[in-house]
Amino acid sequence: MPQKIPLHMATWVKPLCAYLEDHNIDPAPLLRRARISPRMIDGEDARIPFDQLAALFELSAIAIDDDSFGFHFGQTLATQDAGMIGYVGLSAPSFYDAVLNLEQYRRVYSDAVEVDTGSLAEKGEMAWDFRVPVSVIRRQFQEFSVTNLIHSFRDMTRSELRIRHVAFPHLRKTVSSEYRSFFGGTVEFGAPHGLIRFRLHDLHLSVRTADSRLHAILQDHCRAVMANREAETQALVHKVERLIMDRLSSDRARLDIVAAELGMSNRTLTRRLRNENTTFNAIVDSVRQDLAKSYLSDSAISLTEIAYLLGYSEVSAFNHAYKRWTGSSPSSLRKGLR
Repeated sequence: MPQKIPLHMATWVKPLCAYLEDHNIDPAPLLRRARISPRMIDGEDARIPFDQLAALFELSAIAIDDDSFGFHFGQTLATQDAGMIGYVGLSAPSFYDAVLNLEQYRRVYSDAVEVDTGSLAEKGEMAWDFRVPVSVIRRQFQEFSVTNLIHSFRDMTRSELRIRHVAFPHLRKTVSSEYRSFFGGTVEFGAPHGLIRFRLHDLHLSVRTADSRLHAILQDHCRAVMANREAETQALVHKVERLIMDRLSSDRARLDIVAAELGMSNRTLTRRLRNENTTFNAIVDSVRQDLAKSYLSDSAISLTEIAYLLGYSEVSAFNHAYKRWTGSSPSSLRKGLR
């Protein structure tokens, strides 16, 4: 099964479009090529597939003829432009707390990003990465994200905040001196993983807009957002799974039928599943795989019967699907169970 593409907040799309327009570039064709519609970015909590967001950044770099587009664009935004996670940082008691917030509440703004602050207190290090397929080109977005983060940290602390070392996983043919000038330390490309190494004494910097009461309220809100998002995802996907499971053998595990059962149009169900980082066909495939494992463990059920129960018209279709899932045939599994 192909790796799912996680979602990321869409808050950067509108300011990116404004940035392009300021440079006399119409963003509409780029949005279409990245498969981003106005509906997808409507609302403060809008999230879109990471590969489409990353593609928009790559397309923008080409359109504006700036190989360092992400780096330059990242220096133009205010901390508040990041939405909820930006305000959590602005209310944090210290710079150290603001960095910890990125890891603790990363799922508020992205299902793609991974942040590790385990070495922050001892070494001043924050490791980062985007958990997406290697085929997703994200060079511009990675440079944008790190640059914008450092830009925001300086805004929070009203300090120069010189970074000891910055590492990017992607390669870069030429590295302008402005990178080192901006970050203030060494800059590495083609590293094993992303890394930002702060000066230890900077971690104690205070945040100019620190507000402990507001910070606690915003933290509670972030936790609620993450809990609700997880609950909603599990609830919808579970309902779809049950409806598919009940209809496989009757050849009624179809999008139109399941959508009607849920009181939705095909388009609405497709959109909602996409927002949960899955598709109807992916759920059908997953349900079939899980049921196949259960049926195969019961020697009383023949392969022909299993194929029928899973909604396949022929045993050969089931064999092909099982080999795709596991790399072996269902009959070989049966032999191994004897």
